[in-house]
Amino acid sequence: MPLWNLHFLNSGDRQQVERSFDVRDWFGEVEGHLFYSIISRPLGTTCEPRLPRNHSYPFVESLTWAKVAPISSEVVLVTASTQSTGSTSWHTDVNFLPEMECYFIDFFEWNSTKYRTYRLVRCELRLPSESDKRKSVDALVEFDSIRILLNREV
Repeated sequence: MPLWNLHFLNSGDRQQVERSFDVRDWFGEVEGHLFYSIISRPLGTTCEPRLPRNHSYPFVESLTWAKVAPISSEVVLVTASTQSTGSTSWHTDVNFLPEMECYFIDFFEWNSTKYRTYRLVRCELRLPSESDKRKSVDALVEFDSIRILLNREV
């Protein structure tokens, strides 16, 4: 989104870099309202504006009305695991199969205070489990290798 890169991004001097986390949070609020106004509301979903909840992941819940699907059989997901320290490690490559349930969470940037490319999508990959409760993991996938299928009924 050019709005971040043109108007919110800092030039890089020391004081501005220290302020950049505040600026990122302000942008997160603007981004949440824009997402609601431009995407959610016109689709008629019951989704409220998506406002950031924490610094590391602005949006933490997947949108069940925005299914992520691969455009070919060669698409790879990078899955996350949570370390004992609470940090996230991205490491496991998994082939993204069409039958997998995967839902859009947000766009992902390795450094959210720098220039943004919106090249990666963070999604929730729901895994079948033997219990009644489904297991899910966060995953990253290249935006150019997916389609986002919208279900207006949710």
